[in-house]
Amino acid sequence: MSASISESLEGRRALVTGGTKGTGAAIARRLTQAGATVLVTARSRPDDVDEKAFIA
Repeated sequence: MSASISESLEGRRALVTGGTKGTGAAIARRLTQAGATVLVTARSRPDDVDEKAFIA
């Protein structure tokens, strides 16, 4: 049995710390797929990031 999150997180916000690698990145992806607006923090910027996703 796989764990699931709410079917729809539309209108919800999430902060994922350590969200650029591993488990944190997977959680950020799942929250985004469920409709949440996700803010990710990390110690360093990953090389493969979409620059449009950053707020300066």
